[in-house]
Amino acid sequence: MAAKKKDESMSGLGLSPDLLDLLAKFQEVELEDFELEAKDLELWLESGSVLPRLIPQAKAAAQLKAGKPTSLLSAQFTPPVETYPGKITEVKLGATRGEGGTRGRSVVIGGEISPPYYSFERPMPNPPVVTLDVFDMEVPLSKAVKMHVKDVVGDPAAWAKLAVEKFGADMVTIHLISIDPLLKDATPKDACKTVEKVLQSVDVP
Repeated sequence: MAAKKKDESMSGLGLSPDLLDLLAKFQEVELEDFELEAKDLELWLESGSVLPRLIPQAKAAAQLKAGKPTSLLSAQFTPPVETYPGKITEVKLGATRGEGGTRGRSVVIGGEISPPYYSFERPMPNPPVVTLDVFDMEVPLSKAVKMHVKDVVGDPAAWAKLAVEKFGADMVTIHLISIDPLLKDATPKDACKTVEKVLQSVDVP
């Protein structure tokens, strides 16, 4: 009886010597539905008991990193398609001669029902267009821009013609800044003459 109590005191647990002898035959013990209530808990790890188990894993990881992937994993991606209650208004710019106007062609923009660049949802109903700026008086320009238009600055008609014939603009945007009272204070009549000259020089909207 004294020997039994001595074995229990040495183990630190209230386990029978027979159970302790049985557990001593196994290197690992897995407990199920186990609960432990303790105020203080001390763990003893024997030297070298943890390190040998980590070394094989480290070697396996090194072997995986050694090889370079030769191909990508094949995966199928289906972009999400949403519906939106709103719609961009479609606008037609320029009227041809058959429509009672003076332009050689018309340009239609807008009409999208999906956000920009969301062509995977729905294609754009109208292709994007390029318009170049034309000013009715000399304006300060950066060197990178002025080197291409220096011969037509101050002549809006020639500037518009250059934009269409050389740079392939789909439209021309006229800036009538000369009517600013702080600049030239041009009259509305002068502005109309400028627009008329531009209309005569090109046939785009």
